[in-house]
Amino acid sequence: MIPSLKQLTPKPWHVRFLGLPQTQIGLAAILLAIDFVSGPLVQFPIAFIIPVVLAAQFSNPRLSYALAVIQPLVRFAFVFIWDATPNLALAIVNAVIRVAVLLTIAFFINRTVRLAQEVKRLEGLLPICSFCKKIRTEQKEWQHIETYISRHSQADFTHSICPDCAQKHYGAFINKSRKA
Repeated sequence: MIPSLKQLTPKPWHVRFLGLPQTQIGLAAILLAIDFVSGPLVQFPIAFIIPVVLAAQFSNPRLSYALAVIQPLVRFAFVFIWDATPNLALAIVNAVIRVAVLLTIAFFINRTVRLAQEVKRLEGLLPICSFCKKIRTEQKEWQHIETYISRHSQADFTHSICPDCAQKHYGAFINKSRKA
């Protein structure tokens, strides 16, 4: 498939920057550092969503799941460093809830990104033979249009004959049956 003009246009610098795994990991580290410095009484684990969402959005599912687990566990470890454990069971429950929420968010964003990529799969220009209507694949092989579209989408084909082709190819039979 020949890429479309939209696909050939380079992404803006900030999109490329946010898509780097180093950026996502660094952002998670900065958020954890801010959380640590702010102490045990101020909590903003909602900010942990940001690196998880960025990793998932830029199609890095493993990193998004890893960040969804690691950030709450590090936050849980802070409780022991601060020595501010009024209730260990409560700290464990909070960590489990944070992991579950972040994993759920990562799962749904990864799924949405994957589905969006599948929708875009047939976007762009397709090199097609003017005569036989076969499509040239990325591997420089020629496939019937039905085969190509079936492999790259959820579409299936049934075959029929349009009135023009019926007249062109079977006109003698059609005309004969009309006269009879």
